[in-house]
Amino acid sequence: MEEFEKRIRTIMNDAFQMDLLEDAFSGMFVRPSPTDKLSCFSGEFKTIWMSLPPETHEAAIDTYMRIINEQPRRGNRTLLIELLCHTAESGVVPAKPVCTSLLDNPALVYTAKDVWLRTMEVVTKLLPLLSYKESRDLVKSLINIICILPSNCTPSSKPQYSAISTLFTYLISRDTCLMPSYLALAEIIRIYPIMGDYSKVSENKVHPLI
Repeated sequence: MEEFEKRIRTIMNDAFQMDLLEDAFSGMFVRPSPTDKLSCFSGEFKTIWMSLPPETHEAAIDTYMRIINEQPRRGNRTLLIELLCHTAESGVVPAKPVCTSLLDNPALVYTAKDVWLRTMEVVTKLLPLLSYKESRDLVKSLINIICILPSNCTPSSKPQYSAISTLFTYLISRDTCLMPSYLALAEIIRIYPIMGDYSKVSENKVHPLI
């Protein structure tokens, strides 16, 4: 993974140096849009991933997530996440380990609003690429995340609650057919047994998002 990390950091330095130049000369030229910047680096980024043996993809994704978490600037984190999402959408890396790594990210806490919202947005974009079994695994991850959220949603955290609720609803929607609702309910009861006791459900002893 050392060579992989070195090549990724080379792309990062090029992209972030461009940001510094844009900041320094902001009044002298038009800033490229995020889409333009993504297009500029996505080709080289895909080449790096395509050079890796498939069996190393999961380890490479974990390394990449560590690099993302090291970034102090929100714009840097956003660009790196978008590059990974674009690569998964193109089929260069499998979507499932990308989604799993994003949801298992230690930096994914609801108080970190920008990381939370970007993660939920990217996972939602990648959901159509998942198989039924892969979707089922994500249901488990989402339930575990929901269960550690405070039951009372404050106004400042409402966007975070809404984002994960939207993702979960999309995952079990009949229109998307990723995970039939009755199987999702069975999975919820298996992970969260209190759901099987409707008297306790009625007493609001389960998380309101579930």
